[in-house]
Amino acid sequence: MSRPQGPRLGFQKVPDPTPGKNRVRLDFSTANVDAAVSRLQAAGASRIGQHSIE
Repeated sequence: MSRPQGPRLGFQKVPDPTPGKNRVRLDFSTANVDAAVSRLQAAGASRIGQHSIE
């Protein structure tokens, strides 16, 4: 189900989790990526990568 606005979460089942690795990752979507990245980095976040689904 997709909503036109608001937060969305996606879940992916992993067949065999690797010990010591992060088990949760949040992906975000926004209309203005540069502004959102700047705001999050100013709050202490680190940018690891950027991906898109088209």
